Amino acid sequence: MGAFVANRDGETLIAKIPEILPFLLSFCLSILLYAYCRDAIGDLELRGYSWGTTYTVRIERLPGCSADAVYLKNEIQKQISDIDRKFSSWNPSSEVSSFNAHDPGDVFIFNDDTAQVIRKSLELSERSNGYFNPLMGELILLWGFGPDAPPSASGGERSFLPSDHEIRSIVNRTAAGLLRMNNNRGVKLNAMIKLDLTGILDGLAADRISERLTGIGCPSHLVELGGEIRASGPRTWKIGIEKPEFGNERSIFLNLAIQNTSLSTSGTYRSFFRHAGRTYSHVLNPKTGFPISGISSVTVIGPECMTADALSTAILAAGPDYKIVAERFPLYDYLIIQANPEGGYEEIQRAGMEKYRIE
Repeated sequence: MGAFVANRDGETLIAKIPEILPFLLSFCLSILLYAYCRDAIGDLELRGYSWGTTYTVRIERLPGCSADAVYLKNEIQKQISDIDRKFSSWNPSSEVSSFNAHDPGDVFIFNDDTAQVIRKSLELSERSNGYFNPLMGELILLWGFGPDAPPSASGGERSFLPSDHEIRSIVNRTAAGLLRMNNNRGVKLNAMIKLDLTGILDGLAADRISERLTGIGCPSHLVELGGEIRASGPRTWKIGIEKPEFGNERSIFLNLAIQNTSLSTSGTYRSFFRHAGRTYSHVLNPKTGFPISGISSVTVIGPECMTADALSTAILAAGPDYKIVAERFPLYDYLIIQANPEGGYEEIQRAGMEKYRIE
């Protein structure tokens, strides 16, 4: 969420767009659900849909990257379809959805790849001191977010809130340790456990698309999916970080330059609802069960997009305890933006973030 990508001349080319209509109005040629176009410097740009969001892949045509656009687009879509089939909460027939419908106490046999990603998500939960929690599906549904979220989840007014009793009941029964994994065998220990990998799904897809493009001879590229970014190769990419403001207006707060790394931005200002004059974000604190407040956005840069995705969410959820989380991920730099009482913004960053900042 909240990242823009610019070309060598500084023109903004890519932005996360949650609405479908602006995507269809792209200057690229739309073909069914996908589009591709070339720009003046010879890059190839491929666009399409994934689970509830869009993707844009920009490929630099270096020697050896000779595959045609249709083939590349199909290879990208294969990665997305595979992830959707295994991990997506938006797909009722995915492995994750099947597990969520499975009875507690009974063994569920996962595909080896699915099991590996789930185990990694549980490791990330432990490393983040529980501020990233992949077992919050039931809590997310309670607050009216997720695949079946009502229109109010996009900034509308809501007439009710979950009760404290409902929230505590779920929080007490959704700790990460209540899903036991033994190789590819999973057992949930109570019916409240609903696996939700939304917090790493976009980052995982960006990693896998990037790996596939490199594998077929196109190592210089940028993958953006749902605002999660994986850059590969020698090229430097200019990234604009969005000002974390509620509403439909979008503007760039600051610019970063990245090369051969990953970037994730999580924020509170795109998916939310209002109740009794107060704004409630879709980002939930796994320890309290309530939407977070305070920090407006977190940008994380580091080697793996899936980990950066989880970490940006965890730092956001941790709020004032962000250092406890960040110190456990020394290879990942972070930038925190939060509103101040005067109506402006304050920035907090790890020292390593400075090398990415540009005018």
